[in-house]
Amino acid sequence: MAKAKPPRVTLDAIRVTLRAAAEQYLRRVAQLHPGETVYGFLLEMSTEGFSVYGAFNTEENLTRVAEQNAAENPDDEDQNTAEKARVVWRWSFANAGWCQPPNAAFEAVNKLLDRARDEALYEEYGDELEKLCVEVLREMAAAGRCDIGPGGERIGVGLCYIGGDNSPEEFLRWARQVNPQTVYRRVRREYLASVPE
Repeated sequence: MAKAKPPRVTLDAIRVTLRAAAEQYLRRVAQLHPGETVYGFLLEMSTEGFSVYGAFNTEENLTRVAEQNAAENPDDEDQNTAEKARVVWRWSFANAGWCQPPNAAFEAVNKLLDRARDEALYEEYGDELEKLCVEVLREMAAAGRCDIGPGGERIGVGLCYIGGDNSPEEFLRWARQVNPQTVYRRVRREYLASVPE
């Protein structure tokens, strides 16, 4: 007897699975970095729109990265001290200086995204995955899942393309869409301080 084909993938199924993955990932962050202070969480999307992963950073990891970079770049006026390097690396793209533990939490959603591509659910290089990521981060924030900073403070969240292929304008537009105004202003200020002129 032939095996029945699974039902076609839906955007709602991807959204639900993505939210579960992101929440599982953030729970794992606390286990991997006990006692550290998380300040940012990003969903990293592929530019073609068919894979997504997580990245986060802590104040303590930022200090480690900054100290290492200051030591390795004593002639670089922008990061020759740990303090300067902290500014540069705070919102650097997720593949440089951010924590990216194995993204096992995102396996199920990426399998759905593979099927979505095979089934032509949406156009490659479109904005469907971006919209889903924005929706998921908003849902998580509304449910208090992003209130994991010191004293339950809201951390900065956002989106980026894998490898940092997005523009500063895209990064800030996404940050504005998914953070309360006070958090967005902080993220914007910190991000603009890190962008080379």
